[in-house]
Amino acid sequence: MVKATKKTSAYAALESFGVARTVYSDFVSYNNCEKDYDKKMFVNLSFALGLSYDLAEQLMNLNGYTLNSRGRTFDKICSRALRCGYSREMTIALIDNENAVLAKKYSPFTPIPNLTKNAKKK
Repeated sequence: MVKATKKTSAYAALESFGVARTVYSDFVSYNNCEKDYDKKMFVNLSFALGLSYDLAEQLMNLNGYTLNSRGRTFDKICSRALRCGYSREMTIALIDNENAVLAKKYSPFTPIPNLTKNAKKK
C-alpha cells in the first residue's frame, strides 16, 4: 500500500498552526515588518517550524518577547511544552485545563491566553 501525500501551500500549513496568512505576509514584508506582532504568533510559529526551546526563545528575543518570565503561567506552560516536545494541540489543552482550574478557584478571573485565534467580537 502506497501512502499518498497531499500538497498544500506553506500558508495553509501555517494556518493550521494559528498563524494567519496576512499576519505572516506582513511579518516577512519589508514595508510592514516594523508592525507590532502578538507574542502568541511567535509561539505558534515556533510550533509550526518545530523549533527547540532555545531557538524559540531566540525568536522571541529577536522580536521583543520571552518565554522566560517566572510569574506568567502562559510562559511556564509554553516553555515546558517546547522543552518536552509537546504538540501545539497538547499545549492548548494544558492551557484550557489550567483555565478550568482557575475558573473553579477564582471568580471572576482573567483566563490565560491560548494559542488559538481570537474570536471576532460581534
